[in-house]
Amino acid sequence: MNTERVDTDLIIAGGGLAGATLALALARLVPELKVTVVEAFPLSPEALPEDYQPSYDSRSTALAWGSRLIFEQLGLWRQLSEHAIPIRHIHVSDRGRFGATRLHAN
Repeated sequence: MNTERVDTDLIIAGGGLAGATLALALARLVPELKVTVVEAFPLSPEALPEDYQPSYDSRSTALAWGSRLIFEQLGLWRQLSEHAIPIRHIHVSDRGRFGATRLHAN
């Protein structure tokens, strides 16, 4: 366990998609704010992301339009859009059982 004392104004629990985006936005909007991102396990500079970031895996992530606007404001959307396709059709059904949702990009 790391017992190093850190002087911080705000702690963000987890550097996944939401936590990392919040940390970046705060760093740009309020640069004098001391922000610390806390992970459940130590990260080393040599670590491969797939080894240490279970939230970044092969599953798909659907982003709302508002999220896209945030990524545009942060200057990230161009890089993200190279890996994105729009959802053109959504079908939601329960048919008397547990609900199901299908998202289609074509």
